[in-house]
Amino acid sequence: MSGALAAALAALLCAQAPPGPEPAPKDGPAALPPPSTVRAVLAHRKELGIDEGQAAQLLQIQARLDRENDETRSRLRAPAPGRSGSLAANPDGRRHLGRQDGRKGDEPVGREEALANALADNDTRAFLGAEPIFRPGQWERALRIAEKYRMDYADEREALQRRATGPSR
Repeated sequence: MSGALAAALAALLCAQAPPGPEPAPKDGPAALPPPSTVRAVLAHRKELGIDEGQAAQLLQIQARLDRENDETRSRLRAPAPGRSGSLAANPDGRRHLGRQDGRKGDEPVGREEALANALADNDTRAFLGAEPIFRPGQWERALRIAEKYRMDYADEREALQRRATGPSR
């Protein structure tokens, strides 16, 4: 077995294992790992009939997503110049167009929520960009897996937020 193939298989096995939680922010609850719809679909590789070439392409997309997520974390966790504690990418702390989370457009967004939303956006772009990799019939099934994964992820994120804030009064 070639070294490149062995490395790709090792990466695939790691991708199929459930990711461990990220370290908790110093001032907040334990966070979910960033969403990875590509990893979720790769976990269903046999069911979808994804071949080695497709898996290698999906692993490349996942690697790019991981790098983009690292850059996003750095950008959003760094204070904006001259504005200690403000959102670096959104200094006014206001939500802008494009969100579907029930908030009004002018409600403030916390730093961790802005980061979670940005990571979810990165994941969505990465997964939708993978569509050309799939053969006819695979994309529709992969999309169903992705939708279920993202719904389950959103439910888990919401439950984590409820546990962190305590019961409603």
